[in-house]
Parts: sequence; C-alpha cells; structure tokens
Amino acid sequence: MKVRSGFVSNSSSSSFVILGFKMTVDEVKKKFGIKEEDEYWDKVDELRVKTGLDFLSLDNCELIGKLIAEVDSDGYDIEEAEFTGEDLKKMTDEIKTKLEVTDKEPHIFTGTRAT
Repeated sequence: MKVRSGFVSNSSSSSFVILGFKMTVDEVKKKFGIKEEDEYWDKVDELRVKTGLDFLSLDNCELIGKLIAEVDSDGYDIEEAEFTGEDLKKMTDEIKTKLEVTDKEPHIFTGTRAT
C-alpha cells in the first residue's frame, strides 16, 4: 500500500515529450473547418481517430503529433523510449502528411500537464 505523508494533492499530472505542431484553438478551428464552439471536442476526437495522431490540450492551444513519451506522476516507473534519426524522420513525414503541412517542420515539445 502506498502511504504518503504531508501535503497530498488530489490532482495528477504527467510529463510528456511530443513531436508535432503547436496550434492555437483558432488555428485548429480554421484548419479543420470547425464552425461551432460546441462541436470542437467532438471534431478533435474524430481527428484523433482518423489521423492516429495525439492531441494534447494546453492553455488555449493544441500540440498535435506523435506522443513520444509520457510519465504519470502517480507512477514510479519511467517510460523508456529510444528513436533513431530515421525513426524521427519517418514520424515527421507522417505528421506532415496527415496534417497536410508543407511549409514548416514539426518541433519537439516537452512539458507537464494535468491529467
């Protein structure tokens, strides 16, 4: 049994590494033709399934791409990931193709988010 002493938060967080693009909510709406505010999350869920890409929602933006690693704060195991340059190139090409992006390259983003 896990016993904690001191301050205990009921919230959880995870740290992540994602290869992809950062888009504001307005950019996502424009790119994917989302007209109504109430259809936003349904459309994002549909796009996740259709493209197989990950969408991480942050403060008024989305990180869209391939989740390379994520570690939950409640876990004790660190997820290991190893990629070659060729692996990253293939992921880059796949992300650009699925999002129909030709004028820029994806970036690697790291951070922590509430889960």
